Amino acid sequence: MRQNTIENEHASVLREFLYFLRPHKLTFGLVLFLSVLLSCLNMSVPYALKLAVDTITAREHFHRLLLIAGGVLAVYGIKNVCYYVTKSRIVALAEHVALDLRVELMTHLHRLSVTYYQQNKPGQISSRIIQDVESIKEFLSSEFIKLFLNALMIVVGITIIIVINPVLAGVALMLLPLDVVIYRIFRGAITESARAAKGEVANVSGDLVEQFSGVETLKSAASEKKEQEKFAFSMQRGMNAKLKERRFYLWQKVSADMVAGLSLMVLFIVGGYMVFEEHLTTAEFVAFYAYIGLLYPEVIKLVSDMGKFSSATASFDRVYEILHTTPDVEEKPGARPHRIRKGAIEMENVSFAYGNGNGVHPAMDPESGPGGGLLFSDLNITVEAGEHVLISGPSGCGKSTLLNLLPRFYDPLSGRILIDGIDNKDYTLAALRAQIGFVFQQSFLFNISVLENIRYARPDADISQVRTAAELANAEDFIQKLPQQYMTTIGEGGVQLSYGERQRIGLARALLKNPRIMILDEAMGALDPDSRRAVIGNIMEVAQERTMLIVTHYPASFPEMDKVIHFGDDESS
Repeated sequence: MRQNTIENEHASVLREFLYFLRPHKLTFGLVLFLSVLLSCLNMSVPYALKLAVDTITAREHFHRLLLIAGGVLAVYGIKNVCYYVTKSRIVALAEHVALDLRVELMTHLHRLSVTYYQQNKPGQISSRIIQDVESIKEFLSSEFIKLFLNALMIVVGITIIIVINPVLAGVALMLLPLDVVIYRIFRGAITESARAAKGEVANVSGDLVEQFSGVETLKSAASEKKEQEKFAFSMQRGMNAKLKERRFYLWQKVSADMVAGLSLMVLFIVGGYMVFEEHLTTAEFVAFYAYIGLLYPEVIKLVSDMGKFSSATASFDRVYEILHTTPDVEEKPGARPHRIRKGAIEMENVSFAYGNGNGVHPAMDPESGPGGGLLFSDLNITVEAGEHVLISGPSGCGKSTLLNLLPRFYDPLSGRILIDGIDNKDYTLAALRAQIGFVFQQSFLFNISVLENIRYARPDADISQVRTAAELANAEDFIQKLPQQYMTTIGEGGVQLSYGERQRIGLARALLKNPRIMILDEAMGALDPDSRRAVIGNIMEVAQERTMLIVTHYPASFPEMDKVIHFGDDESS
C-alpha cells in the first residue's frame, strides 16, 4: 500500500513538473532529441570493436581497419558536440524553470491569507522558495539528463545484444531485474529520509529567523545557552536525517554493484560455453561483453540516480504543498474595484469562530481567549461616514479580530460587512485594502530607507507629501537627526529605531495613504504621553471627514469621539 502511495506521488510530481516545462517545450524537445542521438552514439563504439575484431581475425585489408578507427573518431567528435549543446541548453532551461517556479510560488503566497503566515514560520517558507527550488533546479540541470541518457542507453544496449545473440541476451535480461528489485527496496526509505532531512533544515531556518527577530527577548531572558543547545540539537537531528539518507543511498549502490558482479560471472560461464560449442563467434563474444560492460554500469547508475530522484521528490512535494494550499480568503468571482467614497460601515449579524476555515487558530491570534472557538456572534454595528469610533474592552474579547474583518484579512463565519452599502466581498481585495489605512500595534518596517518605508503603500508620493505625513505623525524631528535623514536605511525590522519611532513611521505611512477609512489598532501604545497627545491632535485634524476606528487601552486620550463601543459588553455593543 505504501509503495502504491509513493508511486502515485511520483506520478503526480512528474505531471506538476511537466507543467512548468511547457513554456520551454521547444528547448526541452531539442534536449531530448540530442540525448537520443547521444545515447546511440555512445552505444555504437562496442559495435565498432566487433567490426575491428572481425577484420583482424579475417585478415582483411588494413585500410578497412583505418576506416573503422576514423569512424570511431568521428563518433567521438559528434558525441561531444551533442553533449555540449545538450548540457548548455538543459542548464539554461533549469535556470528558467527555477525562476518560473519561484515567481509562481511568490504569486501564490501573496494570495494566501494572514492565517497561513501565522501557522508557518517565515524561515520554513523561505526555505522552500530558495533551498527546495534550488534542489529542483540542480536535479533538472544535472540528474535529469543522466537519468534519461542512462535509460536510453539501456534500451539501445538491450536491442543490440538481442541482435548479437538472443539466447545469451535472454540470460542477461533475466538477471537485470535484480537491480530494479534493489531500487524498489530502498526507494521508499531514501524518499522518507530525504523529506525528513529537508524538514529539519526548514525548522532550523524558522527557528533562526525567530531568534534574530526576537533578540531583545532572548537576551532579556538570558536564554542564549538554551537557544544554542536547541540549535545544536536541531542541527544534530538534521545531520542524522541526512546521514541516514546517504546510508540508504550507499547501501542501494553497493547492493546493485554486487548484483552486477554476480550477473557478469554467470554470463562469462554461459558465454564461454557457447563459444566452445561454436554457437557464438569470438567477435560476437567480445562485442557482447563490451555491451554488457556498458549496460550493467548504466543500469547501476540508473538505479542510483533514481534514488536521487526520490530525494528530489521531497523538494517537489514541499514546493507543491504551498502551490496546492487553498487561500482561506479568496476573491469573489465578479468582484470589482469599487471606490470607497464616504466610508460608511455596517456589520450585520457578524459571527466569528476560530478554526472555521476562514479565521486563525486560537493559538495564533493575540486576542484569542483561553478556550478559543466562537469569539462573537450576531454582532451588529453601524458606523456612519466620517464618524470617529473608539473600541475598548478587555484583552481577548476580539477587538483586533473584528477590525481584521474589514479588509478581509479573515472572513466571518456568518453575516456580512458593508462599506458604503457594498458587501466587502464584492470589492477586489487589492481595491479594498488599498483604501483602508491600518496602523498595527507593532509597525513592521522593511530594511529600506525611511522614505521608502513611509511611502510603501503609495510609491508615487513626492517628498513634500512624505514630510507632511511625517510631521503629522510627530516623526519629522527624529528623522532629521538620522545620519542621512529620509534616505537612512533603518535596518531590518527598524532595529536602528526605538519602538516609539518605528510606530510613528508606521503612522506616517498610514496617513500618507490618505484613506477614507483609517484603523488604529493600539497604534499609540508605544508613544510617550506628550508624543501621544501631539499625534492624536494631528490625526484628529486631518481625519475630520474620514471614518476612523480606534482600538486603545487609553480611552482618555481620545475624548472627542462620536461613538464608543465597549466590546465584550453586550449592552453597549
